[in-house]
Amino acid sequence: MTLKKLLRIFKNHFGFPVTINWGYSLFLCSIGLLIVFLLRLIIMSKGLPLSFTSLTGYALTEPLLVALSLLLPVAVLFIEKKKHKGNVIIDSVGKYTGIGPLLLSLISGIGLFLIRVPIHNLVTWSWLKLGKTLIFPSFFFVNTPSGVSEVVLGYIAGTAIPGFGTSLFFTGLMWACFRKKDKKIAIFLIAFFYAVFSLNAIDFVAIFLTGIWLCFLRDRTDNVWAPFVALLGSGATEIFFSGFVKSVDITMVQVHSDIDSTYFYSSLPAFLVGVILLAFFAKTLNDFKSSYEADSSINGEEENETPTFLTGVNLSLICAIIIFLILWIIVLKR
Repeated sequence: MTLKKLLRIFKNHFGFPVTINWGYSLFLCSIGLLIVFLLRLIIMSKGLPLSFTSLTGYALTEPLLVALSLLLPVAVLFIEKKKHKGNVIIDSVGKYTGIGPLLLSLISGIGLFLIRVPIHNLVTWSWLKLGKTLIFPSFFFVNTPSGVSEVVLGYIAGTAIPGFGTSLFFTGLMWACFRKKDKKIAIFLIAFFYAVFSLNAIDFVAIFLTGIWLCFLRDRTDNVWAPFVALLGSGATEIFFSGFVKSVDITMVQVHSDIDSTYFYSSLPAFLVGVILLAFFAKTLNDFKSSYEADSSINGEEENETPTFLTGVNLSLICAIIIFLILWIIVLKR
């Protein structure tokens, strides 16, 4: 096989597609994640006086991670916009459908927090009960008592920045790569890869369920700002209510007996309240969606321009999956 043919094959599979698809989007995301992950390992191997688990180290790493793995693929989309105007995929941000759905989404963040923390506590306890060593997330910072400035920085770096990036990429770009008839499978695929992207074994289930809710909000409100404000609401709830619904600090426990029973006494009621809250918001947003669609016309021509589900099943997707697998193997073996 000649070099010319090899270059043609590479361009056909990895060059910028005429219409961007979900497999290619994940490929760009995985490349960005791999770059930041390797850069972090290199810096750590050099013994530089920078702790990536400190708030300062995390605040430096997270914006780079979000920029390269989440925002860069979205930026590529805008390049595509200039080449192919009018393509439905360009409208990955969605439409502004009113302040009401955004307020409901913001408040639903309370429910997300009340569900996420109990699942985190249960998985942590179960993991230790099995006699396994806790696996730390690849990107996190250690929570310590701090002042207002540290709390604000932690909220910006730990909630606002990654929330903005994940909303634009997963519930924006990736969501727009699926046709309406494929949205059901899209919800689970996006939520799954949202959890895979986190490189967080302990919170994988909680992040997956969070992804399901974010996709639900994207579908019912028709914009990415609803998932974004839901994450903002969840992060704000953690700041103000962490004293009432405590989350197990995985850096402070080694065996399951280290986890006090009070964590479970608060977790069960919190989980039930969280489910009830999300059920209420789901019903309200379902009613909103029905009313909104009744008053709007659906553009079938735009729908036909969206690539099919199988368009995203390509060599780019396979490479993305391989990269994610390699990163997860490294995380689990550490």
